[in-house]
Amino acid sequence: MSDMLLETRALGAGYGPVTVLRDIAVQIPKGQITALIGANGAGKTTLLRAISGLCTTTGDILFDGSPITRLATNRIAARGIAHVPDGRGTLAGLSVEDNLLVGGYLQRGRAARAAGIERIYSHFPKLKQRRQQQAGTLSGGEQQMLAIGRALMQGPRLLMLDEPSFGLAPLIVRELFTIIADINRTEGLSILLVEQNVHQALSMSERAILIEHGQVARSGPSAEFLGNDDIRRAYLGS
Repeated sequence: MSDMLLETRALGAGYGPVTVLRDIAVQIPKGQITALIGANGAGKTTLLRAISGLCTTTGDILFDGSPITRLATNRIAARGIAHVPDGRGTLAGLSVEDNLLVGGYLQRGRAARAAGIERIYSHFPKLKQRRQQQAGTLSGGEQQMLAIGRALMQGPRLLMLDEPSFGLAPLIVRELFTIIADINRTEGLSILLVEQNVHQALSMSERAILIEHGQVARSGPSAEFLGNDDIRRAYLGS
């Protein structure tokens, strides 16, 4: 049995006539955090969207050995892939708890959804305190927690996070990443992380993938990225 949860082979992706990714081959291990780094516009978000079936693709995407390349987005989610896009996308007019219930549409039965909500509250106690509050009135950090909690309600095997720290204060970022690391450690959830804070992403991940100009420039253990002088100068400012 393979240790890789997700693999892409000769993956291309884009929007209409515009090609963003070319010949992408990546492997996402089971139970680990994988950081996806690169400059703005390199294609990181497009890779997440390609995996979720949200843009035009060529090549192959395998999830736990089975092809998902041609599946609709809802069927990809049902296979066990949850995607938290940049911008969070909470349902502003609904309460915190109703947002979580929407995220739990794949869970069968009231008891399973209730247990899922309590699990989310155990990771994000602030959300429990605000369970009846409208999502649109939450702080930016709380909205990001809610977006992640709603994705976790799907019961995924792979959680994809796109710039979760964007626009948040440093103290909130530290709290958020502590929770993300705890979820990975306690639940064995595989995480694919796109993050503007490259040092943070590399420090909390086991493996990393560098995307440059729509192609994979380098992949390997995150510790090797942190120790590479070229990567430090280009992406870590040191």
